Amino acid sequence: MYLHELVASIKPDTRIKAEKLLKSENFTSLKDFGDGYESMITTEYGILLPQVVLTDDYAVSEYECQCRKGKRNDFCIHVAAMLLGIETMLQADCDDYHTAVKKLE
Repeated sequence: MYLHELVASIKPDTRIKAEKLLKSENFTSLKDFGDGYESMITTEYGILLPQVVLTDDYAVSEYECQCRKGKRNDFCIHVAAMLLGIETMLQADCDDYHTAVKKLE
């Protein structure tokens, strides 16, 4: 499934929570490492390092978050936030989420 299709499929309540997470201090980083995107998110349980891998044509080939280990039928708020953040990064042509937000302001 393509990035824009996954973003469009985010449930409204999950999207609201993901947007709040993106704006919070708990969303420490989201970076493009060339072979995939990785985020650092602090939670009450510790630090999560969710990952999203895109193909050259922006299809999402895989995503993973430690909070949902083994659950593949829906994505968690952390992956939803990453998908929204990646979309912002692509719009800004930037490999770091926080820099992309500043660039688009």
